[in-house]
Amino acid sequence: MHASTRGAAADSSLSPHAFEQRLAWLAKRLEADGDVEALDRGKRELHRLVAFRVLSPGYGLPLEATFEHRELWERRRREGWSLLRYAYEYRPLPRPSRRAYHLHEPLGEHQHCVPPRGASDRHFRAYRLSLLEAHEDFAAAQASGRPVRCDGLLPLRP
Repeated sequence: MHASTRGAAADSSLSPHAFEQRLAWLAKRLEADGDVEALDRGKRELHRLVAFRVLSPGYGLPLEATFEHRELWERRRREGWSLLRYAYEYRPLPRPSRRAYHLHEPLGEHQHCVPPRGASDRHFRAYRLSLLEAHEDFAAAQASGRPVRCDGLLPLRP
C-alpha cells in the first residue's frame, strides 16, 4: 500500500478502495500494540463510523493502557470518503490519566490532557493529525513508562 494511504492525512479524502486498504492496514498495524477490536458501521450510508479499541499490551498480559480511536467520515460523490471529525484517545493506568486529540465543532482541533493526580480535563491547542500519527504519539508515551504530563501545553483559549 502506498504510504499516503496508510496514515491518511486527517484532512484528506479517500477513494472507496483506498479507504478499505487503510482500514485493513490500520487494523494490522494496531495489533503490534495489543488486542484490537474494530468497528466499521455505515459502509453503505452517508456517514461512516470507524473505531478501533486496543487493549495494551494484550496477549493475555495485565492491562496497562487502552487506546480508543474513532472517526466519522462522510461519503462524497466524486472524492469518496471525507473525514468530518475524530477522537483519538490514550488512557493509561492508573486512571484518570488521559491524553486525547479531537477534531469536532465548535472547537476544531484540540487536545485533552489529564495527569494521574492532576487538574480536571482541559482543552489545549493541537493541530490536525491522522489516526496513525496520534497512535504513534500515544504508543511512544506508553513505551516511555512515564506518567501523563501536561507541561508545556497551551490552553485552547487563554
